[in-house]
Amino acid sequence: MRMTRMTLLAAGAAVAAALSVMRRQRAKQRKRAEYAELRRRKQQERRERLQKAVELVLGPGPEKGRTLALSDRETVLLAQCKTTAKLHEALRSGEATVLEVMRACAKQGLLTCREDDGGTNCIVEETVAEAFQAAEHWDAQVRAARADGQLDALFDRLPLLGVPLSVKEMFVQKGTDQTCGVSKFLYWFERFTLPKGWPGCEARAAPLPGGAYAGSPVDGHCVALLRAAGAVPLFRGNVPQLLLLPESANAIYGVSSNGVDRSRGVGGSSGGDAGIVQCGGAVMGLGSDVGGSLRIPGLFCGLAAFKPTSRRVTFIEGGSLHSFKKYGTHTMIPPVPGPMANSVDCCERMMRAWCREARSLAPSMYE
Repeated sequence: MRMTRMTLLAAGAAVAAALSVMRRQRAKQRKRAEYAELRRRKQQERRERLQKAVELVLGPGPEKGRTLALSDRETVLLAQCKTTAKLHEALRSGEATVLEVMRACAKQGLLTCREDDGGTNCIVEETVAEAFQAAEHWDAQVRAARADGQLDALFDRLPLLGVPLSVKEMFVQKGTDQTCGVSKFLYWFERFTLPKGWPGCEARAAPLPGGAYAGSPVDGHCVALLRAAGAVPLFRGNVPQLLLLPESANAIYGVSSNGVDRSRGVGGSSGGDAGIVQCGGAVMGLGSDVGGSLRIPGLFCGLAAFKPTSRRVTFIEGGSLHSFKKYGTHTMIPPVPGPMANSVDCCERMMRAWCREARSLAPSMYE
């Protein structure tokens, strides 16, 4: 009798364990299906957004026969304005406008860095419409300053005026998503509660017409500082899953390749932005570094990039990065925002502008 009772208890425990395993497996299957649907939705939206960006860059005109091929004027602009110093020389002299440079960079980026048409797949999101509006604003500022004889004061006050910027996908930027290459974090600002105390946590962006995803309601700290210095975010670059690999590939956006040789990579984790700057889609890139995430892509793509001293630039980001604390990543060795560009001078300008704006917005943090 005793053996029978023990046998029944053991059998019951085995059945309970088997049922528990089955429930976990079913839960995993449901999660996989959910994430697969989120990826499908994101990929469809991405293709539609990039196609709209192409139409915006090309401007009005007959649909047939239009291509993203650069004009002679745009080719010259890209060659002349590869650095911030040369860009500002052209703006000061009137040889170029911010809108002209922005359109040339947008066209070059969409031509070489999209997923389709043999591109490098470095661009995951674009903000071309917003960038063109900002470019028109800065052109108006330049014209007014030239008329008043205040050009020097304007460029001193805005050291990154009109500079096309590529932003790493991990940074919070108004109107965009932030996944860090993880399917679970797709549509973060729609599916999760914003952390208490994070800017914009009480003013979530309303869905766009048609129910489209509105993205973050505000800029994160790093992007806001660069905007305040005059930089214009144009593209967002690809990253590896969880930002922890020296490559740029994930299940959401795919693999990014090098513009010089498609069989080679762009490094990581700031590789997407390095590829965009390398091809001329932006003059500067905003990345981050823990163990080489800026330096490795810089090496792979022939750019100047470095890791600033930890906490040299305040790193206040919300969104899915808060979830990293749960797994213990980016805690012992904190990530450091940093620049990448075609010259060391550009990186220096970006750091100087960054720190100056940070002091003006939060001086107590630097005393």
